[in-house]
Amino acid sequence: MKRKISYVIFFLASLLIISNLAITISNSSTGHNTEPLASVSDVELNTEPESSESDVEINTESESSDTGCVCFTKSVCGSTTITQKTKTVWTVVIKLTNNFQGPICGAVVKDRLGAELEIYEPWRIPWITPGTFVSFTTRGKSKKVFLTWEIGDLNPGEEAKLVFYISTDLNPAGKQEYTSPGCYELNSGATLKYIYEGVQFSEETGSIYITVLP
Repeated sequence: MKRKISYVIFFLASLLIISNLAITISNSSTGHNTEPLASVSDVELNTEPESSESDVEINTESESSDTGCVCFTKSVCGSTTITQKTKTVWTVVIKLTNNFQGPICGAVVKDRLGAELEIYEPWRIPWITPGTFVSFTTRGKSKKVFLTWEIGDLNPGEEAKLVFYISTDLNPAGKQEYTSPGCYELNSGATLKYIYEGVQFSEETGSIYITVLP
């Protein structure tokens, strides 16, 4: 009787050992990668902001006529001190805002450039208020540029804006302006004419000057 009990105990013990061995082999052969996946916080990111237009230093000369009824402004963005015989480009911005209580009608702006200047890439106008029209013409042997900007009517609070480029030109001898140092009128005053309540008004901006160094 004692011998049968011993056999039973031995048999049960053997089954337990075999069962533990099978579980151990199963766990060791799964081959799963238990390492955690990288998250966004584990990746080095470049968070430095990119440079914007505000990082670029721009010299601006501006002349305006503000009667309290209309605001008429002309600005030239770029260097106001340049070197002679060097091709230089500026951005010109002309703006008109109607501050009257009623509409203004038939607004037209006229301007002219010095003989040393030309319209730079006249086919590329960065901005012009839709519904308005601009034209550039040249006159005389020096081919001085004349500008006409037809704005038309503006309701109270409305604004019209024109942006274009100008640059130093070649003189008739083929030399790059400006050929001599000094103080030059980059742009004479622009003139605005419009009608308000049947009365014609005229506004004008002042001249803008630059310094040319040797």
